[in-house]
Amino acid sequence: MADKRRTIGLMPLVFSAVLMQVGSAWLFGVGLTAKIAGPAAILTWLIGAIVMSFIALTIAEIAPCFPNMGGVGKYLQYSHGDLSAFLGDWAGFLALVISVIVEAVSIVQYASSWPFEWTKQLYNIESNTLSCEGLLCASALIFFLFILNAISVKFLMHSIKSLGFFKIFVIVCAIALPIIYIGHLSFSNFLSYKHSFAPYGWSNIWTAIAVGGVIPAFVGFQAPVSFAGEAKNPGRNIPLSILLAMLISMIVYTLLQFTFIYSFPLDSIGGNWQNLSMQAPFINLTTILGLHFLTLILFTDALVAPTTTGIILMGAAPRTLYGLHSTKHIPRFLGKRSKKTYIPINALIVSMILAIAIMWLVPSWEKVISIVTLCYMVNFIAGPATAASLKKNARDLKRSVKIPFITFISYIAFLVIAFLLLACGWPRTFYMSLALFGGLIIYLYYEFKVKKFKGFAVELKSSLWIIIFMPFVSLFDYLATDKLGGIGIFNAYSFAHILCFIAVISAIFYLMLKFSRRTNALEKVILNQKEQQE
Repeated sequence: MADKRRTIGLMPLVFSAVLMQVGSAWLFGVGLTAKIAGPAAILTWLIGAIVMSFIALTIAEIAPCFPNMGGVGKYLQYSHGDLSAFLGDWAGFLALVISVIVEAVSIVQYASSWPFEWTKQLYNIESNTLSCEGLLCASALIFFLFILNAISVKFLMHSIKSLGFFKIFVIVCAIALPIIYIGHLSFSNFLSYKHSFAPYGWSNIWTAIAVGGVIPAFVGFQAPVSFAGEAKNPGRNIPLSILLAMLISMIVYTLLQFTFIYSFPLDSIGGNWQNLSMQAPFINLTTILGLHFLTLILFTDALVAPTTTGIILMGAAPRTLYGLHSTKHIPRFLGKRSKKTYIPINALIVSMILAIAIMWLVPSWEKVISIVTLCYMVNFIAGPATAASLKKNARDLKRSVKIPFITFISYIAFLVIAFLLLACGWPRTFYMSLALFGGLIIYLYYEFKVKKFKGFAVELKSSLWIIIFMPFVSLFDYLATDKLGGIGIFNAYSFAHILCFIAVISAIFYLMLKFSRRTNALEKVILNQKEQQE
């Protein structure tokens, strides 16, 4: 008998991933990366897609083995136990909630550029933050996303698919029309400032990837994972939707960045890319070029694109919080699902409230986007950690997808995550360490309340690597020069700095593998597979 909960096919999963990825990042990210890296920003999307593919490949192998509702961090429950899974999904939940804020803020921030007097009151150009009126509008938008998700998964996916076609149309226009308008081939913008393709240094490419909105633009593969418990044929559809979404998004963002750099009149910003305004980069471009038709549809898409992405994010966040419930380290009411729609409604309500609360503390797209990168990277460390550990400890686990050289790929993905976190700089990485410490406190409270620390020593031993991971990254930021916000013992990205960092992260990877184990959750999955074969 077919599982009635499994109603989501391949195309809705691909759409959910692509639309989650092609959200506000194309409205703001192409401008912010150009501001940080100049014309070399075009490489950020290519490199970003490549490095994120290493992470996606690890998740593509393990996701079909555990097609349950929840986030990526939950996979650690099968390789390292409850504590690691809790910390991983805690970071993932924060990432999704803050990503909802990113989309809501982007809608209001773009709306502030509309040619109406009342819209100009929504955004403070001097402080680069939303005004009180703007925050109220953004709060209303988050509530709207909550209502859409509370209706039903089926309605949600149909809405996403319909809105997705409009988004694709707008992006095609945004790529093609400015180039057609110029009417001749000229690549002067790629070399005009300081006669260099990378006028601000090659290291700024990596900085732009970390804090310019590139990483959040490629995290849409978490959407199919979050909906795995409701997906048809998860063994085929989950990894396929992940890989297709990565490829599509890479092409889209690279073309958008090319168009932006190729078409932008540098004279309007004094020839210096760092003078770019972040209020509405693409609107600025089309307005200067006189493409009023494109400006009009961009105004419309500034509502549609972040809204479709926000719908997915608001749906994924409570499912990640629901996944935390399986370890019994959060309040019991958050683990309840609607009998009619299977939606974790209480977790959805908490996600909405938390998103609104955090937004009032950090009311700017440019400021909040780097926080999202930090949270996602800590969450995604579950991919390489679990994939490598299962290769070591669970060769009898039946896999519908097998990635060659998965242990090596996992190690590279582990290093990629560490370097992306490092690029976020001090004190951001320190604040992320504190956020993880807050999650640890919550876990310890419920560990004492429910289990009285029975078996905790084993959990702590298996999770030591993830507990020390973020503080060590933060320490290397603190010891570096001003480029990473530190005190200057190391020159940022010098040979000594990079070599020492790789050595420490490699040691943590070794600890992660050494103390991984066959958990009870993993044994149950393997036993269930054997029973289904008999």
